[in-house]
Amino acid sequence: MMQIFNFFGSIFGYLLWFLYTIFQNYGVAIILFTIIVKALVFPFSIKSQKSMAAQSRLAAKQKELQARYGNDKMKYNEELQKLYEKEGVNPMGGCLPSIIQVVLLFGVIYVVYDPLTHILRLPSETITALTDIVTAQLGNQGVYNQLAVISAIQNPDQIGWFSSISSDIISQIQNFDYTLFG
Repeated sequence: MMQIFNFFGSIFGYLLWFLYTIFQNYGVAIILFTIIVKALVFPFSIKSQKSMAAQSRLAAKQKELQARYGNDKMKYNEELQKLYEKEGVNPMGGCLPSIIQVVLLFGVIYVVYDPLTHILRLPSETITALTDIVTAQLGNQGVYNQLAVISAIQNPDQIGWFSSISSDIISQIQNFDYTLFG
């Protein structure tokens, strides 16, 4: 499952990277990125809500069937399927769009939590070295390790921690603006 999230994270990473290169501000890029992702997910939301509305429209008829065939589950399920067919409702119609939304949104989370990977496109060995340094100094930051690296590198008191890292990479991270409006 993590591979699926990483796949979408990679795709969304290119989009966020593109927005970041245009605006040079992580906060603005995330706001625009969120609007674009919400626009992509919107059709799935509509489909899911339509399905839920159709299900609630049939609730009274379902209760009537349940009262009529309460003891005979087989007959109840048979009549319920006929009702769904007659009304043109798919009982699972709201599930797939919801699952798609969840998978896409986890991809978004991967992008936001891992900006060094998805936006700055640093090699994984470099990111591992950077997070190892921060972990040694501050302890494990969990899912925020890459954000902790950015914060530490942008702090003049902590820049000495990273003496073993290339100055080009350090300056690239120092120039990464992840504040809202600079």
